[in-house]
Amino acid sequence: MTNKERIKSKFLASIQTDQYTKYKPTVLIGLIGIIGSGKSTVSKYLAENLNIPITSNDQIRRFFNENNVPGEAPMQDFLEVLAEERTKILLSRSVSHIIDADLLLHWESAKANANEFGAEFVLVQLICPEDIVLERISKRENTENNLSLANSDKYFERKKIYTDTVIPTKEIFTNIDTSKDIAEQCKSLINRIKGNV
Repeated sequence: MTNKERIKSKFLASIQTDQYTKYKPTVLIGLIGIIGSGKSTVSKYLAENLNIPITSNDQIRRFFNENNVPGEAPMQDFLEVLAEERTKILLSRSVSHIIDADLLLHWESAKANANEFGAEFVLVQLICPEDIVLERISKRENTENNLSLANSDKYFERKKIYTDTVIPTKEIFTNIDTSKDIAEQCKSLINRIKGNV
């Protein structure tokens, strides 16, 4: 067994699902939001209110580091394979969940995964004024154990991608402005999903 096969097997075996609420249909929540837009904050809020898991690439990076795969961005291609495998496992077990990542370039793949397992795909766009985003990024850069890889250089690289990419507005269920209180803004999404118990 290669090191990658060992890591993949161990990671996929670590996925726990029994403790989460099951919704019918299963719902996959995807986010579109630039670095610092509040994806993790909104993900945590929704997860707590719906009792569903959050999946993020930061979790996989942490797992890699705990299993002696060093570096801030180890094996990025392999990380993406594991992220997709994890989503498919959760969907195959009828576990609704939130992908805490910017799906601007990957929302179609996430939607296809949801469709493959008969799940509903809900896309949420996060917005926030740039001055607040940059302040958040600055605070994050000065935090120990920051596995998100977010910094101001990455923000401006990603901003260019946003300038050059059409946002799929017809696919977006709701917009959430994370510079404001998110509780009221999340209410319609939470009610929609809770109506599926």
